[in-house]
Amino acid sequence: MIHADFGQWLLEPSEISDHFSEFCKDLFSTEQSFSTNVPHFPDYLTPLQMANQLSFLSDPLNDFKIQKSLKSFKLLKTLGPDGVHPIFFHKCWDSIKDSVTQTIHKEFFEPQSIHLINETVLCLIPKVERLENTKQYRPIGLSNTIDKCLTMIIVNRIRPYLNSIINPFQTSFRLGRQGGDNVILVQEALNFFNNKMGKIGFMAIKIEHEKAFDRLHWSFIHYCLKLFGFNDCISNIIMNCVTTSTNSLILNGKSGTPFKPSRGVRQGHYISPYIFILAMEILNLLIDNAKDLSSWEPFTFGRTGHSITHCFFVDDLILFGKATHESAPKIQTILQLFCEWPGQKI
Repeated sequence: MIHADFGQWLLEPSEISDHFSEFCKDLFSTEQSFSTNVPHFPDYLTPLQMANQLSFLSDPLNDFKIQKSLKSFKLLKTLGPDGVHPIFFHKCWDSIKDSVTQTIHKEFFEPQSIHLINETVLCLIPKVERLENTKQYRPIGLSNTIDKCLTMIIVNRIRPYLNSIINPFQTSFRLGRQGGDNVILVQEALNFFNNKMGKIGFMAIKIEHEKAFDRLHWSFIHYCLKLFGFNDCISNIIMNCVTTSTNSLILNGKSGTPFKPSRGVRQGHYISPYIFILAMEILNLLIDNAKDLSSWEPFTFGRTGHSITHCFFVDDLILFGKATHESAPKIQTILQLFCEWPGQKI
């Protein structure tokens, strides 16, 4: 039994299945067409000149790296559409090595062929204990093992580069940092709020994204890759991984009619969190620019202490600032701008 958006309770399995299918299609669809043209953004969002640092991203593959990527998977990881566990590749590597490596080499150097392996089964994971409507489910993508291997190779190449571009407060993805670092920082800030005396007050605003990964505009993703210095080779691979997927919803053990998405990145796909944090870095640049222009006054630990404007928790964030009538509209404007560009909803 599920509660439909128009107020009716759906009881029949066929009605429930159709309702969830439409939900997924609508979630991953947009009227905005994908374009590789760079949009007109503010001047302070200029491409990073880091071509020399990123040249290694398109280095040739070798069979050892492919095998290492496959061996990093859990042996009985959840099956994708191919129905093959990673343990099969481990046990039969000597027999299938040539065909596997040839396939991945082909996808890497001919990204337009990625669609041949880019199938995804969407599995709905409950977010709350008592389920009533579609918004209380999280669609997680289950991909083919070969597709996972290709994206894991890309992730392993990108990961060392992240520290040079993402904000220090994106602690979950910075080498040498942990997501819990921001939890401690926020707790200390709130404790300071509670004990602060005087006329000047500060505010903390918790922002939650609704279906953050699923709403990302593909054109915005392409723009982010260009902005942060990814070369054409690696950008083409990533964009083909994102845009050529064929999705189908699995419900009660049955796979539905395949459909082509037109926005979003798949939760459960190795590359998706890294794409999303690049998108969130645009918000960081917007906030830093407002701070430099003194239109966003940060929270400061004491008169001479460290100042902070925001902390990221992957797809959620907490904003800090002075509690004034002038600050609130400025913060709202930046959030509206960020929602408009990548297609986010908060």
